[in-house]
Amino acid sequence: MFCYNNSNRFYTIYIMLNKFFKLLPIVVCSAIFCLFSTAANAQQNFQNGYFLDNYVYGYRLNPALGVGNDETRTVVGFVLNDITIGAQTNAGVQNFLFERNGKLVPFTDETVTKSEFLSALPNSVDAFVSLDLSLLTLGFKTRHGFLTFDARVRSRNMVKAQKDLFGMIKDLADEDDSPIDQKLTVAPINVQAREYFEVGFGYSTYITPDLKFGAAVKLLLGAAKGSFTNTPITVTPYGDDYIVDGSAKVSLTASMIEYDPVKIIRETSKIGFQGYGAAVDLGLLWNTPLEGLSLSAGVTDLGGIVWKNSIQASSDHNQTIVSLKDKSEADIINELFNIQTNTRSRLESVGTTVDLGIKYKMPFYDRLTAGLHGSFGIGVFPYHDIRFGITVTPIDQISLAVSAAKTSQGPAFGAAANFHLGAINIFGGVDGFITGFGARHYPEKAVNSVAKIGFTIDVFRN
Repeated sequence: MFCYNNSNRFYTIYIMLNKFFKLLPIVVCSAIFCLFSTAANAQQNFQNGYFLDNYVYGYRLNPALGVGNDETRTVVGFVLNDITIGAQTNAGVQNFLFERNGKLVPFTDETVTKSEFLSALPNSVDAFVSLDLSLLTLGFKTRHGFLTFDARVRSRNMVKAQKDLFGMIKDLADEDDSPIDQKLTVAPINVQAREYFEVGFGYSTYITPDLKFGAAVKLLLGAAKGSFTNTPITVTPYGDDYIVDGSAKVSLTASMIEYDPVKIIRETSKIGFQGYGAAVDLGLLWNTPLEGLSLSAGVTDLGGIVWKNSIQASSDHNQTIVSLKDKSEADIINELFNIQTNTRSRLESVGTTVDLGIKYKMPFYDRLTAGLHGSFGIGVFPYHDIRFGITVTPIDQISLAVSAAKTSQGPAFGAAANFHLGAINIFGGVDGFITGFGARHYPEKAVNSVAKIGFTIDVFRN
């Protein structure tokens, strides 16, 4: 239990750290607020879709994949027809909550030792949260290929924090009301959030009898962006003052907030896009001379957004002496950070993905397919997902797939299904099953899954 009073050293150090990172929770909370205000959040696409036959949204993985083998249909999807939710972590609830006398207590509780807390914590605690919400989907056959139109809300959020940071937090909690005279080190943190709307036009066609090319051009409309990064920051007591060494950068863009010299952040009633940009998708699909074997390669989200009206705060201290005496919260933040408002960013990536795939249709049973698929995020949201999958399509109307993967967050096992019932196409699945549910009915262990459910309608066939 914390006991704060202005006369002890712990209180002053706590206040200093609290002020220094005042903008960090604002970044995260603003991203979450924007997430729910748009009714939608992002690490990756639904990977198991690659293995399904006639998967409508294959072109999101690679524009050359189109809407599957059947491109004689005209496809329509409307608001909420397709939802993809992703959550990947390498630490779970059980790493931060501990059972004591039948009750759960946080790791900061005095009954939890530092060694007990840190022993099972990974060196870097990573969390990715994503949701992809379709607003409108159209797809129809043209004379020489297949054309798609896609409008959707996308959100990509990531937090990466070093293990040492949680050790420092635990040390501060354990000190309670005792003076702290030793140097504190704030380990690196990386927080990234991108919330935006996407409108895309895609086209795929065979440029030779066996080689198919696909491309898409996408308009990106930024809703909100937040980021926080820092180098290791040391805070050393120096009499009644402190010596700060290290650097940090904060960037925040959202229509509902603005900078205030006194309050630092002030809420507003403004609504509107805060950035504009573009991206392209490119892909190839090759049906090799070996019957039943196909190879594919693609790159998606190659581009970014230029954000406007951003609040940029940077802090670069080299043995800087800082005093908290007789200063308000705003005074301390303005002293620690160089804050600029209404700035315009350079083109910032929304997270590019490279997609590779290989499929082989079994010669002894052409409704059974095995494949290997790899998805690699580069840039602001790095990740990898490499999975082996098996697909069986017992009848034309049903396709089932299972897969096993090695991902950035560990192993995962997934499954997917596609049902073509007349004019209705229903699909869904998970890239990783969520396990480790405890007595309190929530997953206690790390979560590593992307879940999808959706449907489209075939209006007519050419």
